[in-house]
Amino acid sequence: ICYCLVLILITLRTGSRGGFLGLAIVFLLFLMHKPAMVKKYLILIPIGLILLSRVTEKEIQRYETIKLYETERTAQQRIGAWHVGLKMLESNPIIGVGTGEFPVRFFNFADEKDLEMVGGWSNAHSMYVQIAAETGLSGLIIFLFLIMVTLKDIWKLWLMSKKTVRQAGVCQMGIAVAIGLIGYLVSGLFLNVAYTIQLYILIALIIIAKQIAEEQNIKNIALNKRSIEFPRFNIISRTLLLGICVYLAMY
Repeated sequence: ICYCLVLILITLRTGSRGGFLGLAIVFLLFLMHKPAMVKKYLILIPIGLILLSRVTEKEIQRYETIKLYETERTAQQRIGAWHVGLKMLESNPIIGVGTGEFPVRFFNFADEKDLEMVGGWSNAHSMYVQIAAETGLSGLIIFLFLIMVTLKDIWKLWLMSKKTVRQAGVCQMGIAVAIGLIGYLVSGLFLNVAYTIQLYILIALIIIAKQIAEEQNIKNIALNKRSIEFPRFNIISRTLLLGICVYLAMY
């Protein structure tokens, strides 16, 4: 809970609407996976309201522009950048214009309408457009295939976790990473994050979790071990930890 509070405020203060959307997806998937946790998270409401008072009116107005994509300036810049990315893909459909070349080759493909929408130089503003433009259909197909295989592993982890009397720790960790990966993929629709190491670490962790789960044969074995949980602190430790996290978030 403490970590969630800090994470929410940090995301809000970045002003990243793509990041905010990804975070919302993460919490939605978490509550769908663990509906019994809703009551425990009711404590987030009063504390969350206090933390939201630290968010300025200007920042709140920025998030409200999500529904005004047709007229909002930065939304139009993204659409213009995506249009340029499609032109790059059309000119080099197999191998693209080269990794990292989108911003370098931007003015070679942007016409007057694009420049009017974007307002000048721009990056891809989407990891999918970035991969398509820079690596072509070959790179895009490989990337999407990697994502599909990973989603298949996530589905296997979820099925295995449901077939045990007590959900195995490795499945729970794998599903937690999977929820984070899905949030990353949603945010990636609007962010230039195709080559960041975090994406591929998440994918690797899911593969590892699935492999360990299969080796332990948890499809057919009812495990009696306790699930991995946050350490049980006494009331003083809990209060101290919560107070520190709230202080850091408000600071």
